[in-house]
Amino acid sequence: MILMPVVGMCLLITATLIVRSRSMHRPKPSHLVKNNSNSGSSIAFSTSHPEMPANKAVEVSCVLPRAIHAGKSVAMATGSRQLEAIVKPTIRSEVDALALLRTVGPVPGRSLQGLQAQKNRLMDHLVSMPYPPSNLTDILIGLYEDLSQDVVTRDYAIQHLSLNWYSRAGSAEQIKIRDVLRSASMEHASTIGGTALLGMTRLSRESNAFIRDELNETVLKAAADETASELTRITAVRLWGTLKISDAKVLSKKLAEDADSLPLAMAAASTYRELDGSSPQSQALHASVMSKSPCVGCQN
Repeated sequence: MILMPVVGMCLLITATLIVRSRSMHRPKPSHLVKNNSNSGSSIAFSTSHPEMPANKAVEVSCVLPRAIHAGKSVAMATGSRQLEAIVKPTIRSEVDALALLRTVGPVPGRSLQGLQAQKNRLMDHLVSMPYPPSNLTDILIGLYEDLSQDVVTRDYAIQHLSLNWYSRAGSAEQIKIRDVLRSASMEHASTIGGTALLGMTRLSRESNAFIRDELNETVLKAAADETASELTRITAVRLWGTLKISDAKVLSKKLAEDADSLPLAMAAASTYRELDGSSPQSQALHASVMSKSPCVGCQN
């Protein structure tokens, strides 16, 4: 998966968790070796996630379903159009690769977004190798658990664990991945929580990795958390419809009517219409909420 900005607008009601098959470059077999380099360790960097402007949140509420449909992380929906100019990184050795993943914060001559994109591509490379590193699960988990890493890098690690790597991991490693996803799903304050919820839902469908009652409860908690990141909360509300959670019909109607956030109200209105079978009542509420949006095409 190549990191690209999500462009254009689309309907919230079309969101699914179908993962698009992608062609991935498979390099010759190689193995990651341990590296004691502390590249980037002396650079101070804050891991706090900046607040998203209201107009950007409205845009994201329209394009998030496309990211969900592609099986991408929630963080993908916030990508900058400037990322189109980023070139593929040059990795000369496995030592360089591990050093790049461990790098924290911006470095001279490279923007933070550029560094994040390079890390994302490198993770793509590692999970697609015919003979991946034997400790790749621990490498990805370590990136997520390293709080000195920025939120986007940690988000990508969760994405690769659930979307790309889980099916190739051994049974003992799969248990570790499931535990990490449970932990990450509680990180409501950033996009990580939403990405973990997407991963858990996908794995639940494909391999029954999570008990349905557990998954439903986790999604309901994220959607009800008023302090949560807006993207994570929107993701959880849309998953109400995807998972057909029975209790969510009344909840989505109330949220569509009462939410202070327009993007969240839009997500709830679309979920309510989905769960209510497009009844006249849900159609009317959906139309009323969507009419307030500046998002082109969202009124349909």
